[in-house]
Amino acid sequence: MKLFSDIKKKIEPDVAHKAKKGTTQSIMVISPDKELLSDISGLLLINNFNNVINHQIDFFALQDDSILRGAATVIINIGSCNDVTLICETATLLIPASARQIFLGHNDSIAFAQALMNAGVCYLHIQSQLAQLAGQLQQPENALAARSIMKISLLGCKGGAGTSTVAWQLFQAIGMQTSIPSLLVQGASGSRDLDLVTARSLPRDGAITPMGTHQSARIEPLDAAWIYDDSHFNLFNLVMFDHGVYAQPYEHLETVFTQSSTLILVVNRDLSALRVAKHLLDEKQRVDLSRGGKELRVFICLNENHPARGDELRNEDIEEYLGCPLAVINPWNVKKNQPLSAAPLWRFAAQSLLGKPEYEVAKRRLFSSLFTLRPDRKL
Repeated sequence: MKLFSDIKKKIEPDVAHKAKKGTTQSIMVISPDKELLSDISGLLLINNFNNVINHQIDFFALQDDSILRGAATVIINIGSCNDVTLICETATLLIPASARQIFLGHNDSIAFAQALMNAGVCYLHIQSQLAQLAGQLQQPENALAARSIMKISLLGCKGGAGTSTVAWQLFQAIGMQTSIPSLLVQGASGSRDLDLVTARSLPRDGAITPMGTHQSARIEPLDAAWIYDDSHFNLFNLVMFDHGVYAQPYEHLETVFTQSSTLILVVNRDLSALRVAKHLLDEKQRVDLSRGGKELRVFICLNENHPARGDELRNEDIEEYLGCPLAVINPWNVKKNQPLSAAPLWRFAAQSLLGKPEYEVAKRRLFSSLFTLRPDRKL
């Protein structure tokens, strides 16, 4: 079965070329420990690894991923951190998918190292295994475990609720706040109108189309729907899926629940949309029991896709019915030229999806607005 057209074949070599180019660029070493940075640099130099760039900073305090852009390898000192989830999520949000990643730490637990290995992360104990670092760098890439991908599923709970518009705006907000490779997939179950939403020509055969320097989009083909493990997704740190689920059999929902790291249920104020969302929340609780204790994150997005009417359900009514709060409300926007950085989806993307602190959100919003408010300015 052919999932990608000839257009895709033209795109992939460019992606591969960038990855190959990155392998000759640099080895980034991140550590707050100046002495360890010196030891690593010396070890790499002895083994003929040149172009090593040191950054004396705490990896978990790193908010700007631009210093890692183009790195072929990233070596990170995680110190005494033993939170596997935190390590993997931080790596996914900061380290490009094309870069090899090696973590160093003080935890000598075999179980800890195995848990990281299962998540596609190479880990070396600083005190006893640092000498193995050069050997790890010499391993061929095909011998490395597949790293984790952040998979976010936006589930439209009613036709016409504006799920694709929300997905595109949220995807743009993510792309403006991070440079990690990301992909938006519009599922075959929905409107399949991403080309209209984005005002870009997008093929319908599953080809991946670049939308910028680090973002791409794809309309899912009808004969290959609900696929979450496509090998082409490995080129990306983050994959966002846009699906309509208001008329889908349960086996598709189970795929979404088990393959996603985050769910965003898109509703409007119609009771029919809320009923679907309530059903999904109930099923999500059931599936959580089979995920080995790893709870699936879920957010409710209220998309106001028309002007307010007096007879509609209030926010409090919706939250009471669903039994959970509204994470973000995307208001009806009469002013179509409003900068995205001023929208609630911007803050939601930054804080809830990318984990950025409030001061960083405010700084990026101001910077983006300076450019968004001047459409005549050429970048």
